[in-house]
Amino acid sequence: MALPFVLGLVTGASVVVALNNKKELKDMAKKGLEKGKELSSDIKDTAKGAAECIKEKVSKEKEEPKTTKKRTTRKTTKKEKDES
Repeated sequence: MALPFVLGLVTGASVVVALNNKKELKDMAKKGLEKGKELSSDIKDTAKGAAECIKEKVSKEKEEPKTTKKRTTRKTTKKEKDES
């Protein structure tokens, strides 16, 4: 029964704290945004490098065709059949 009342108090108190510390919260948000931009640019550069590496590997594989061995079967003799 008291849960909605307690939640209301907590919400109200957090709003008051946020209003009193507006400048600090704004600065923290800016710093977080800058860090996010740096991180995203680093990830973008890493992804581009990986994509180029994969493209190089694929192009090398296309240039060098694979050679496969021809499979041959061996005929078994009666003696080998009896032993197994």
